[in-house]
Amino acid sequence: MDRFEAEVLKIMEKSGKDKEKSINSLKQQCICHKCYTYNDCAKNAGEGLYCVIGESEECVDNDMGCICHECPLAQAMGVGTIFNTYCIKGSEMEERKRLHDLDRITGGE
Repeated sequence: MDRFEAEVLKIMEKSGKDKEKSINSLKQQCICHKCYTYNDCAKNAGEGLYCVIGESEECVDNDMGCICHECPLAQAMGVGTIFNTYCIKGSEMEERKRLHDLDRITGGE
């Protein structure tokens, strides 16, 4: 288990206010709001932290460029280089699962 998986597991084990507090703490470190793809709808909806939470509910649908690899939070958790554009494609864990499923189907080729 890498740092990202450990951090997500620690958050998901929490409940209610504690989980919300942890997510909000990470959102404070998030730079999604600086991304070209991030829009007013996402801002007004309080979206962000897509690498953990997953794709935008209804706001982000047009890839205007990605800065995940520049995000200090993503760098600290070791994500954003292989997978990115989480706001459109889904969280790091979702991307990893898709890759794993593809490897299983293709035999890793």
